[in-house]
Amino acid sequence: MERKFLDNGGFEYIKAFETEFDCAGLCKLPLFYMSRPIADGPPTNTCIKAVTVGMQDKLGSAGTVALITGLAMLVGMVGACPLCTGFSEDK
Repeated sequence: MERKFLDNGGFEYIKAFETEFDCAGLCKLPLFYMSRPIADGPPTNTCIKAVTVGMQDKLGSAGTVALITGLAMLVGMVGACPLCTGFSEDK
């Protein structure tokens, strides 16, 4: 799955985040950037935090609420998938 993401332009997507927001990783802070040289040193900020701050500066609190709501809905959707697969049925 990760290979497919990277083959379909995922690396450029991550590179854009690292360049624009000076961040790395989404949830966890990695040891190195994915697209920047090691000489830049270790990353100091996760991308979710950097994007939230960046959106707040551009859109105010409405952008932050929309971003948090979108992430919560995504987590809820992924969490609901097992309900439709029959895992809860007794066998």
